[in-house]
Amino acid sequence: SGPHHFAYWASGFRDASNLLEAAKNHGTEISSYLDLGCASGRVIRHLPHIDPSIDTWGCDINRLHVEWCNLNLGPEIKVFQNHSIPNLPMADNSLDMISAFSVFSHIEAFETAWLMEMRRILRPGGIAWITVHSEHTLADMTEDWPLWRPVMSHPEIYNLINQDRTFDGNRLTVRWQTDGSYSSNVFYKQDYLKKVWGKFFEVLEVRRQFPQYQDAMILRKRE
Repeated sequence: SGPHHFAYWASGFRDASNLLEAAKNHGTEISSYLDLGCASGRVIRHLPHIDPSIDTWGCDINRLHVEWCNLNLGPEIKVFQNHSIPNLPMADNSLDMISAFSVFSHIEAFETAWLMEMRRILRPGGIAWITVHSEHTLADMTEDWPLWRPVMSHPEIYNLINQDRTFDGNRLTVRWQTDGSYSSNVFYKQDYLKKVWGKFFEVLEVRRQFPQYQDAMILRKRE
């Protein structure tokens, strides 16, 4: 967040609190938790202070994030590096909650494979909190949103979207041609998410712009 250090810290506390509140509201007790795409531990750094009994894990594709977390966060937080291929070194049915903040908004391949991997390691009744860009995100965003520049400055954007900022099909991928993973922004139709992701999980809630720019999909692994 550039120079906005306290805002970054506070946003992590807010999201950690929202996760636990959602789990409580849906009757799931959290004893183990993974943040997929944890970056510098924005969310996971707060869990041991909110509830020290939670076994807290994080993972990220960026090696530098992983090294920073393991050097600077407490010993009760474990962080490992993952790959863009959906394969996590965690046991079946081992977690009560998984979050993925601003991860599926950049996954243009292996979307459903990642859902299956998350489903594999969640216990029956476990909660997945996934934030996404939806068709509403594309329609609502303004020039002061962080998403505006990487999307609207793409040289092919007006070939990809309609005049009213809608798009055809179930997904829109705005990809910048680089060698790195996650160099694209992906938008999903909400009806698609409910229909397709609903095959893998029970869709409990869809929270629009919650808490800021992305929509939160709150899902549960069926018993």
